[in-house]
Amino acid sequence: MTHFLSSSSAIAISAVLAGAALIGCTSTDVVEPPAGEANAGKEISLSISAPEANGATRADTDHKLRYTAKLFQGDYIKDSFKFLERKEAIPTDGESATIVFSVPEGTYSVILFADYIPSNSSPKDNGLYEDRYYDTSAENESVTMKAFTTNNGSTALDYNCINNDNYDAFAAYQVINKTEGKYETSIELSRIVSKVRVVSATDVPENTKVSSISFSDFSYIPEYSIASGHAVGHAESGKMNLRNNSLSGMSKPAENELFYFYSFADGTKDNFLEDIRFNVEFTDNSTRETFVPKGTIQVRRNYITILKGAFLAEPAPELGDIILNLSSDQNWENTINSTF
Repeated sequence: MTHFLSSSSAIAISAVLAGAALIGCTSTDVVEPPAGEANAGKEISLSISAPEANGATRADTDHKLRYTAKLFQGDYIKDSFKFLERKEAIPTDGESATIVFSVPEGTYSVILFADYIPSNSSPKDNGLYEDRYYDTSAENESVTMKAFTTNNGSTALDYNCINNDNYDAFAAYQVINKTEGKYETSIELSRIVSKVRVVSATDVPENTKVSSISFSDFSYIPEYSIASGHAVGHAESGKMNLRNNSLSGMSKPAENELFYFYSFADGTKDNFLEDIRFNVEFTDNSTRETFVPKGTIQVRRNYITILKGAFLAEPAPELGDIILNLSSDQNWENTINSTF
């Protein structure tokens, strides 16, 4: 049975257009404007904050939040568009950062994305950070979850995609009609993933412990369109046949949670994952395999899905009384005559 728990989080963004008069010049004099004034009236300044960066959205102390902004000329959905520039920022005080674009008047689309990268990450020469859990390299509005690698036809779990809250991610899309003077707007980033928890309704059998969990089939939705606000494709595009992929050291799963993972999902309708098959291995060398068929696990953006089942042991039979209502008929039905 699948349950949904609401889990909301938002990252507030405000964009301010700084307006100022350009330095004038005569027909005989060319006056270079002071540094910082050359782009006056052309700036779109995104002052970004994450109110929950030190709370619910802070996935791990070894990671930091990264903001990515991609600027396109034109309305990305309605008109033809052109990729212009990409910039990134790390909150310097744990909550806020600023990204500034310098552009003339016109219509622009801004794709905003926030994810987690390792705390020791450093920017490259172009000021951008290396992707870790999401592929954001394309000059478009889509983002792809990195979870598996394939080598010579063999697929393996990678990037610690199981039991990793650093896959939490947020995004927003905004069209800006920039005119002369000050332009100010506020943008909220919303969670664009679903978290799936697999919890056993039965306990670990007596006199044994869980030693590992291995997967032979796995499913998730790997791509998301930020502009349209939809998970891209179907779950089978993320369905993998896994070999020799296991989670070990799970002697006593907390609250009988076996594992959890993240998937992209829509916000207005449910998406359904494909087959998932996993095998629980115990220290007494016994195993218990579970097959979850496609269409069982529902995911929705910004929801937690809890899948419960008898994953660790067969459920104990329900005890109850056996009641026998006895009666006898005083009128014998007939006589049997036997001669010896």
